[in-house]
Amino acid sequence: MLEARRALVVASDPAVAERLVAWLSAEGHLPEVCASFSEAKPALDARPPDLLVTELKLGAYNGLHLALRMKYRQPGVRTIVVGEADRLFEREAQRHAATYAAWPMENDQFVRMMRAMLPDPR
Repeated sequence: MLEARRALVVASDPAVAERLVAWLSAEGHLPEVCASFSEAKPALDARPPDLLVTELKLGAYNGLHLALRMKYRQPGVRTIVVGEADRLFEREAQRHAATYAAWPMENDQFVRMMRAMLPDPR
């Protein structure tokens, strides 16, 4: 039996968090939700997930800060940053080894992106 992958969703918008959790759960992942950067930091340090999905806008910080943190502390953690379409933020995400996803998006777009980032566990 395959072990389910852990996913951390960091979203200050409850509707975004709910949608991401539903999509991740449907793909067999075990999502955990944090509503802020400060809530996510200890969760990431205590037990890094297989996948981090974060909103770009997180109050005083942003999801790119979390992507940068993962790049240097846990380089094996794949990261998706979701936010409004913006070429500058997309390039910045790439610099931090993350994928930028324009939001809103459809389930099939997200699933394709996620599957391309995570190797098949079999």
